[in-house]
Amino acid sequence: MRLGLIATSIFCMHFSMTPIAKEDSGRKGLETEIENLKAKIVELQNQINDIELIPGPEGPQGIQGPPGETPDLSPLVEALARIEARLSNSDFDADGYTPNSGDCDDSNSEINPGFGDEPGDEVDSNCDGVDGIANNGGSSAVYEGFIDDMLGAHNGVRANAIPVPNPPLSSLSWDPELAALAQTHAEKCIFEFDTTSISSLLIGQNIAAGGNSALSLFQLWADTASDYDYENDECNEGGLCGYYTQLVWRDTSSIGCGLSLCNEFQGSVTPPGFFLVCNYDKIRQVGQPY
Repeated sequence: MRLGLIATSIFCMHFSMTPIAKEDSGRKGLETEIENLKAKIVELQNQINDIELIPGPEGPQGIQGPPGETPDLSPLVEALARIEARLSNSDFDADGYTPNSGDCDDSNSEINPGFGDEPGDEVDSNCDGVDGIANNGGSSAVYEGFIDDMLGAHNGVRANAIPVPNPPLSSLSWDPELAALAQTHAEKCIFEFDTTSISSLLIGQNIAAGGNSALSLFQLWADTASDYDYENDECNEGGLCGYYTQLVWRDTSSIGCGLSLCNEFQGSVTPPGFFLVCNYDKIRQVGQPY
């Protein structure tokens, strides 16, 4: 069974050039706005992470600096979401597909989910993420009760977090949109993080492969609690505690998960088996999770 780990701040977006000047101008304008907003968000997030924690009078947990020093990211995040929604619903190459409907290169009408993909030509013509592999390389393994299992497992870990959170961590709810994103990624059978969704939506993500059930894969994440030193806010040497801190991140309020059965994981030595992907509405940041 395998886990994957990713840094908390990744911004990645790729678009090819188009020979149609008018279309290129509109698309490039939106892309420029997006990149500028992302750069500003990263700049402010770095400022937040650099704010010195002042020890409080009651113990080592400390309190943050005077009110008003922490930059507010919400207006930038909301503006970014609006512009990316416009870009995602535009069909600049007039091929009948938009980025929102699976077009991975909206500047080339011969690259979209309706095209076949010839192996070995180094072009992902059908936008499945792999050259020469058909869309949906894995089959859905979601079963009746899957949502209840995932919510129960997550909320169980949050309810039993050590040290005991005060106030207690809230229970999580199910987000169908996060689940749809997770399922799409799981069925690609590529054992990697969905960096496009993570960077554009600023969501958190855990992945695991192998096992004999969704719950056995979830347990891999929960077990990384033993790798986490809460007091010093660090992983033990060789540990992968980022999975656990994502599970118990206080600000998280909703999740959505996907599960597929993969006969083969493309570009990986991962053996055939289940692939579990869970998305979180809040990405874990630097610092203690609660």
